[in-house]
Amino acid sequence: MPVLRTPTRLLLAPCLAVVLAMLPVSGRGGPSEGGHHERADAPAAGAQLGFDHALTGFSLEPAHSAASCDVCHGSPFTSAGLVGECAACHESTRPGGHYQGACDGCHTGAHWSPAGLGEHPHAITGFALDGAHARLECAECHPPGRPRGLTSPSCIGCHATDDHHQHQLGDACGDCHQPTTWLHTSWSHHRTGFPLRGPHRLAPCIDCHATGYVGTPRDCWRCHEAEAPADVPAHSSAAFSQCDRCHKPYTWLMPGFPN
Repeated sequence: MPVLRTPTRLLLAPCLAVVLAMLPVSGRGGPSEGGHHERADAPAAGAQLGFDHALTGFSLEPAHSAASCDVCHGSPFTSAGLVGECAACHESTRPGGHYQGACDGCHTGAHWSPAGLGEHPHAITGFALDGAHARLECAECHPPGRPRGLTSPSCIGCHATDDHHQHQLGDACGDCHQPTTWLHTSWSHHRTGFPLRGPHRLAPCIDCHATGYVGTPRDCWRCHEAEAPADVPAHSSAAFSQCDRCHKPYTWLMPGFPN
């Protein structure tokens, strides 16, 4: 007939409970910054007794080793209902917007904050690190002291201050840009009704859009009026505003004259 063996941790727990009940509870400090009650002048009660908490299947090292026993076990002492999962005690401190998942997949007891991602790719957060983002240091998107789960996944969330479009083209950057080739867009100027031909293809955007993008005029003379030589008779006629009667985008300096 097989011999049934009682797990060591189950045998030790009642004994520890009796001994702890005999210990004075006065002199224990208030909550520490980590949320645990610490003794002001001594290590946790289990350490005083020489009890190895790892025998229970839950090691106190390193962050929990300074906590007094009653923080988790209550007073009077009990082990009933206790589990070794982080969320059992710390669910209320999960930051807003934090993605779901096992805490110890990213956090460690020694360095709970800031967390890494363990063996998980960054894509587990809902934001894959592609292109230029793969070369950044974490702190460039996740400032120290701010929960990392609060970082916005939208482009404008980080790049509002370097938006060359001056916030006039909306916030859906991904409609035209890709993180792997940000400067090569899938957008065409033809969509505005003003295709870029000749020298316009070489001009920086700011040359035509110095005051913004919305409402930019399409008539040649509105941008080039100051460049028109005053000694040309056509420039003093009613046809002045009809530049394309004489000029073409590819041969602007070689105008032809209509009959």
